[in-house]
Amino acid sequence: RVLFRSRAEAQQHHSVSLATETDILSAISKAKPGDSLSIAPGTYKFGSNLYLKSAGSPENPIVIGARVPGKVIFEFSA
Repeated sequence: RVLFRSRAEAQQHHSVSLATETDILSAISKAKPGDSLSIAPGTYKFGSNLYLKSAGSPENPIVIGARVPGKVIFEFSA
């Protein structure tokens, strides 16, 4: 289970701040239940889909959120 939320709504477990496509890809592939990934404002371009290797749970979701709501864009060419 993955939730996309604003940073204000994210549960505070293991929080990682991300600002490059490379960092985002790495963090998503390593995300574990309870992790919170905070994406810096910007447009991020990916050549393929993003996949999680772990699944969250209702008690410990993997949260991917925008540091500033409405200011993060993911573009996919896949």
